[in-house]
Amino acid sequence: MFRKKKKEPKIELCELWSLDHTLARIISSYLKEFIEASRPSGATPESYCQKDPENSWSLWEADLWKMQKAFADYAALDCSAVCPEEKRKEIREGMQLFIDKYDALWY
Repeated sequence: MFRKKKKEPKIELCELWSLDHTLARIISSYLKEFIEASRPSGATPESYCQKDPENSWSLWEADLWKMQKAFADYAALDCSAVCPEEKRKEIREGMQLFIDKYDALWY
């Protein structure tokens, strides 16, 4: 009847050292789960339904995968390695998509 309050995760100091990579890993994994959980319902933001009603879920899912891949790729970057410009562009595009569609990440 009553839900137990979920405990806040303990944040380790080492996770704060490269917070950008830590958050990228978290966002990537949550987006992946979100995509899998949303697939059966096909819940799609209105803007996608207006753009192409027949393919709205497919378009939304493709954008979600772009976002997920951008964060996964960013998390996997080796700070000392040089990132090719094309990869940097893909990451930026996926992250910008995440910013633009942030309020549509509901389930």
